[in-house]
Amino acid sequence: MKTDTAVRLPTYPGTGRGSAWLRRFGYILLYFLLSLVALLQILPLVWLLLFSLKNNQEVFDMAPFSLPATPRWENYVKVWTEGNISLYFFNSVWITVVSVVFTVLFASLVTFAITRMRWKGRSLVLGLFMVGLMIPVHSTLIPLFSLFLKLHLTDHPLSVILSYIAFNMPITIMILLGFYYALPGKWKKPQ
Repeated sequence: MKTDTAVRLPTYPGTGRGSAWLRRFGYILLYFLLSLVALLQILPLVWLLLFSLKNNQEVFDMAPFSLPATPRWENYVKVWTEGNISLYFFNSVWITVVSVVFTVLFASLVTFAITRMRWKGRSLVLGLFMVGLMIPVHSTLIPLFSLFLKLHLTDHPLSVILSYIAFNMPITIMILLGFYYALPGKWKKPQ
């Protein structure tokens, strides 16, 4: 008795030679649209660079994307020294570093407690942190300002650091959850 081992797959319309052309056209269209979006994202940066190399008269007299008559690289030195940009830059750097370190530290402690320890209410705590993802930052600005005003923390870097930590804890916990769940349950002690 002979059996036919070849299985015939059903054919669907649009799966022939024409579909490869259609797929290629779709990729070309997709890459064209993505390139257009990338160009639109880069244009403000080019505009900013060109404006930074012009003097005040050229900014107002020339077209926005025209090259300056003579590039003024001294504008960067002038902004760094006379505009106090160095102070603002280093303030931003140290506030960001402190905020990131404490956010990752606190979020890793909370995530470890939620994923590795068994206690009542851990699902509730995780849920409350995930609800924090849904709270718009802008809706908390006035209450935060009132709180920092009462605590005399306005015009103080600690208010910015605490705000950054509070707003970034939920997303950091969410990112770390997958990592902590992937860790093995029992760790062997090194010998």
